[in-house]
Amino acid sequence: MGVARGGIWSGSDGGRPEPRHVGALLETRLRNSPTVPVFLSLAVGGLLPVRLSRPYLPSTEALLLTTAPYCCVLMSVVLYSTSSVLFRHLPSVMEARVFMQLYTRLKCVNAVLTITPILLIPYMWAGFRGLVARAVDFCSYEITHEFLTGRRLDWSKHVRRNQAVIAAFYALLMAVFLFSNKILDPEMNCHVPSYACSLHFQTHISLWYITWINQIHFAAEDVLQYLAESKEHPCETLRRARKLWVELRELLEMNKTLRALIFLICGYLFVVATLALYQVIHYGRLGETGTALGQSVIYLTMFFQIFMFCNETHKCTSTMNKSFTAVLDRFSLKAEDDETRKVINLFYLSIAANPSKASLAGFMTCDRSLLTSMASATLTYLVVLVQFQTIATGAVNSTSPYFVNSTPTPQSAYDE
Repeated sequence: MGVARGGIWSGSDGGRPEPRHVGALLETRLRNSPTVPVFLSLAVGGLLPVRLSRPYLPSTEALLLTTAPYCCVLMSVVLYSTSSVLFRHLPSVMEARVFMQLYTRLKCVNAVLTITPILLIPYMWAGFRGLVARAVDFCSYEITHEFLTGRRLDWSKHVRRNQAVIAAFYALLMAVFLFSNKILDPEMNCHVPSYACSLHFQTHISLWYITWINQIHFAAEDVLQYLAESKEHPCETLRRARKLWVELRELLEMNKTLRALIFLICGYLFVVATLALYQVIHYGRLGETGTALGQSVIYLTMFFQIFMFCNETHKCTSTMNKSFTAVLDRFSLKAEDDETRKVINLFYLSIAANPSKASLAGFMTCDRSLLTSMASATLTYLVVLVQFQTIATGAVNSTSPYFVNSTPTPQSAYDE
């Protein structure tokens, strides 16, 4: 919705807000920012202080004190479940002459992997000041956005969408718990205790990234709407839109700590999702439908988060690049003066020379192509694991579960 310039705004072109009003404006934007429910969600998840010093910014000084008891309870559940699995099977792993089943090996790998999200908590604590700084940076962008376009960003639709995503995440987490018969049973084959508690931490970290990328996407769409509805001279409209586009691109690229965290989580999700899908097939072949269904829920939870990361980032970067280029094409067809053409060419150059992207030092880009690559890699590894398990099952030639004869055949050398 439009806002009148004047009062707190100064300068010949609509100006900057007067210095005495900047602090009040920033605090107002922070209080109404869509990061508020995410901060509260992270606090509930044990990743941020339970007691908030202000409605919008948690107290970093009390971070460890307020979250340590809560985190320790969930950590103890994960460590208990994982250690009981490892202590059960490590003696067999340490004996060089004993050949274990492929599934038993993968179960040990799974038990270790479930600790990974827990190890990210200190990383989250260490990088929390940077995350708060990014929230302040975006609120500063909101002030600039309002000053240049005369439009105030309405976050109500964005907050409702975030609430739907949070509800979906929690529904999947509850499904993981419901499909576990005994939460602390160390003999459970699908390790639901470790998965559920680890996912509890990891899900709340994921929510921050999804909210952050959606904020930038929403702001970019509002700039596109400003370009379509502006009644000012095209040259001035494009100049202001280009400034906002550059600031949004910088906001997307500045959050390196969060981006590195998300790529670590994507790697973790890929490995665990592959093993979970393999276990669905494994238990299905054994006729254990309930356990296979529980593993299916775990797989769907992992895949849903990978899909959200890749899809939301793709939509944001596509809007920042392709949608703005399409709008510039329409402006270029109507440009009648050299000054407007010059601004259009500069805008084109900004997008072409340094397009918006979410990448990890250029090694990996988070978009839909990453989702396709991970899906194809999962299928490849799944075929290999099923083939090895088939060979191992056909090679059973001993009545003892951990005994093979002294002259094994090439097939019986794999497993029992």
